[in-house]
Amino acid sequence: MFLNKFAEMIFTLLLAFGGEKYAGNSPYSFEVLDSCGVDKALPLCEIAPQCAVDAWRCAPPRWSDSRGGWVVAESGEQAKARYRKISESIARVSFMHARCRDKYGTVVEDCKPSGWPEGPESLAMAAATTALWESGLREDIMHGHAPMGRGALGEACLVQVMPNQIRRLANWIPKEEQKEYDRLPYGRARGDLEEKWAQQMLGDSPEELDRCFDVGMRALARARRACSGRLGGSWHQKMWAMYGTGNSCTSAHAHKRSSTYHRMASYRPEASNSPRGDETVPEKTAE
Repeated sequence: MFLNKFAEMIFTLLLAFGGEKYAGNSPYSFEVLDSCGVDKALPLCEIAPQCAVDAWRCAPPRWSDSRGGWVVAESGEQAKARYRKISESIARVSFMHARCRDKYGTVVEDCKPSGWPEGPESLAMAAATTALWESGLREDIMHGHAPMGRGALGEACLVQVMPNQIRRLANWIPKEEQKEYDRLPYGRARGDLEEKWAQQMLGDSPEELDRCFDVGMRALARARRACSGRLGGSWHQKMWAMYGTGNSCTSAHAHKRSSTYHRMASYRPEASNSPRGDETVPEKTAE
């Protein structure tokens, strides 16, 4: 029951701080039309504009190799259904990281906490902020669909994790694969394993989403610890600077994420239907 309410809170925050604006309004997000079938050469549906306006959201169904079907622009309803899955994953993973308890409240003996100083609510808001700014919750980034669903350096999933960081952060890699990776010399063989793990973080299943946010939350906690002794700026700004740059506790863009986090923490849905502050989280194109 607690996790359900927790996930609902996160869902509300995702919508209020950017998700609502882009639900059904992303030219990069699509949904598969089952009515069109799965034959690239012979669609079962009419290939006609979806509405009268000459705009991308009204474009006729088109075939998508990466999605394996005929697609149209994602509807707001479909986008919000994805956001619910995202919210449920953030709730599960942040609760596990902070409390080492599963959805039933049972202690998980082999759990490895991320070391986040506060409780799951704070960690969940940090993860939600990161996902909004890094990916705009886009469908193509969530699944890694071509041509824009992966970053230029292979960054993967909604929190844009670098493949070469997965080994040191993921808590779900089998021990045999960890040992194999550690034995391999730097080069293509290691890269192949990194890409295998990156692929396991792409998709909308609970397992795929949980892997993504497990790595993302551990990266946030690690970035926060790395900058904890540095003077100047809030821990929020220093953490997101390190998360984004990988080597610096300062960044020109970190204050925007910090601002979103603070506004999430003080947001009261019953008092307002829109977030407070001076900006809306922009949709990001994977670069």
